[in-house]
Amino acid sequence: MEGIVNISIDFLQVLNDKLHLTLNSAKIKYVAQTYAIPIKHPGEELYALMLTKKPLYLDIIMNTLNDDEKAMIQELGPDWFPELPIE
Repeated sequence: MEGIVNISIDFLQVLNDKLHLTLNSAKIKYVAQTYAIPIKHPGEELYALMLTKKPLYLDIIMNTLNDDEKAMIQELGPDWFPELPIE
């Protein structure tokens, strides 16, 4: 899973709104109320906006992002998703 990683959740919220508006205005089937919800890294002060793997949506997203935003894309490893205790 890949995501755009940043220390500012506010930055990712603005970026989320930008991606949502772009996808909503594209001539594709997109009916979401928001693109995504940023997640917080459980052990660090980092936030990530996960990227979809759907090729059509991802192409539109990548064409929307500027070079600085693209540089923030990272692989989100298992440390982002701690295991839930099963009882």
